Amino acid sequence: MVEAEPTIQKRTAEVLFNPNAGGGIRVEQAKLVQARLITHGIHVGLRQTECRGHAIDLAHKAAANGVELVLVLGGDGTLNEAVNGLSGTETALGCVPVGTTNNFGREIGTPFDVERAVDAFIFGEDRRTDVISVMWAGGEKERKALQAVGFGYDGRVFNGVQPPDEVRKGNGQRLYFQQMLRQLSNADTPRGIVRVDGGKAIEFDHFTQGWLGNTRALLHVRGRRIILRPNAKVDDGRLEFTGYDGRYGNPQLDTLSTGVRVLSDAIWPGRQSHHEIRKQGTIFEFEFDRPVYLQGDGDAWAESTHVVAAVLTGALRKRVPRQGEATVYSLAGVQRR
Repeated sequence: MVEAEPTIQKRTAEVLFNPNAGGGIRVEQAKLVQARLITHGIHVGLRQTECRGHAIDLAHKAAANGVELVLVLGGDGTLNEAVNGLSGTETALGCVPVGTTNNFGREIGTPFDVERAVDAFIFGEDRRTDVISVMWAGGEKERKALQAVGFGYDGRVFNGVQPPDEVRKGNGQRLYFQQMLRQLSNADTPRGIVRVDGGKAIEFDHFTQGWLGNTRALLHVRGRRIILRPNAKVDDGRLEFTGYDGRYGNPQLDTLSTGVRVLSDAIWPGRQSHHEIRKQGTIFEFEFDRPVYLQGDGDAWAESTHVVAAVLTGALRKRVPRQGEATVYSLAGVQRR
């Protein structure tokens, strides 16, 4: 009897990218990434996004086909779509950070050189991470975020640069700064409440801004980063909400005051005033008397008066550079298939 030859499992990857981004250089960058992966014996498919939300479908199909790794060549917006397609699957997610802000790449220590970034993922490790699930419109709408969800002014700013055609051409930072000034005149400070894990409602008289974070908050100043929550972990099954209440009753003054307080918090971590709250939990319910803009990972989502957010513990498998002692992960790595 002739024994069957052992089956060799092929390593597979798909690279997701927007061909119109970065002034049109993404196609060449994608080919460079593909060539680098092939030299390490990885079978690679290139997948171009055609419209907003397309990366969700591409990532979902990749997982359904058993692809080992989906590598996003882009920024936090495309990455967020891939998160929504891969959450709950065994396909790992990685990112070559070539977008406007690249918060995710900065946080896990990904090199900003394309070839070095690819090598970091080839020889990297898989880790489980929590995902933030956000529902609105009576639960009919749902999106997931990897890093943070913003409520209020910053959501309005991100919404102002949609659709991101100019951002894709490399003008992102300029447009975001313009929108920060433009949206200040439209600043709104509604009344609102937040309930944490079904507890007592915490009231805001003039809600200006809030962030629900899965990861330590970062502030980037000329390429440098200031860590605001150095002890936070991304796999502990907990979320942290920071919310700011106005002190003047004027939307513009309240919004500017919030910006000063956020900057102050970056310089002197740990300070807190009676005009802000910080709460940790697993389920957060928000109600506002007027619609508030929502954004997740820098991607504008919608306006809503009622939002429910919850942590999905360990829902996403991430491919990250090998971690040292200073890491945002508390659990052991995941063995590759």
